[in-house]
Amino acid sequence: MTVHEETLELKRFLLNPKRSDKFTVWLHIGQGFRPYYIEVGNKRGTLKAESSKKITMTINKLKEALAAQYWSAARLDATIKAWQAGKRRRSKGWEKDYA
Repeated sequence: MTVHEETLELKRFLLNPKRSDKFTVWLHIGQGFRPYYIEVGNKRGTLKAESSKKITMTINKLKEALAAQYWSAARLDATIKAWQAGKRRRSKGWEKDYA
């Protein structure tokens, strides 16, 4: 299973994280593209990669970063499906399939 497929499976956590959610997802935040263990709190979220220090973000910035990662993976998945169907571009309204 590829990274973007794993990301798409975590749709509920990425688009609408709730307090006390705990999950692992690949993100690109400051130190490169790596898996982060994420804990969502009331006002802040913490991110911990295996080989780095714990990063604390406000909940709004964390939501923006998670949504950006989800839509990036969705865009890639729609592009791959279009290429496999022999098309050069994603179909119009591809966002509806992933929303």
